[in-house]
Amino acid sequence: PYYAPYQHFKKLAQAGEAGEIANVRFRAHLHGSGGWGAQPECLDQENFWLHPAFDKFALMVDLLGDVEGVHAYGSIKDLPKGGQAIIGMKFKAPGRYAFLELTFTPKTSIRTETIPCDDSIELCGTDGIMWLHHIHGKATETSFIEVRRGKKHYTLGVPTSMKTSMKDAFRASARGFYSDVAHQEPPSLNPYSAQRGVEIMVAARKALLTKREE
Repeated sequence: PYYAPYQHFKKLAQAGEAGEIANVRFRAHLHGSGGWGAQPECLDQENFWLHPAFDKFALMVDLLGDVEGVHAYGSIKDLPKGGQAIIGMKFKAPGRYAFLELTFTPKTSIRTETIPCDDSIELCGTDGIMWLHHIHGKATETSFIEVRRGKKHYTLGVPTSMKTSMKDAFRASARGFYSDVAHQEPPSLNPYSAQRGVEIMVAARKALLTKREE
């Protein structure tokens, strides 16, 4: 949530830039090398979405609201070969759905200063589509934010003063925490989203094991 392009993306979504939100696709592709490395010790076979590159659940609640149902398929069984998973969610907002696609390819690499993950968000609304790219790393030369509305397709320029590095997001997170404590204010990051993120993660794990909606 402290990543500046995401904050800009969220404001556009909430302002109705793409109309009423319908379907949203979150994609996280973890590469084997680059930046801090893949941290394979975090890729537990049954709880692989605890890896910091894959934990998008609180972010989904922050952007889309609460979840009503969860489906999950896939696994990461053989770390040398990688793995994949897809998690589908039905939100309490009428007609709103999202998919979280997770992939680990240990023999690939990406340019990044932090986690070697190419992640993006594709938001489809009643009036258009929006994309947010390069949250952790950069695998392509696409712009940070793109919008297709009606017959128009354009790139929203990211201001030169906007901090686009994930390291800047970590610094902003630390400053925000210190400021909230110093001024005795509620945390800037919604604690409800964080709590629901954990609950949805648990439901996704159960859905993966039972092959049923949770």
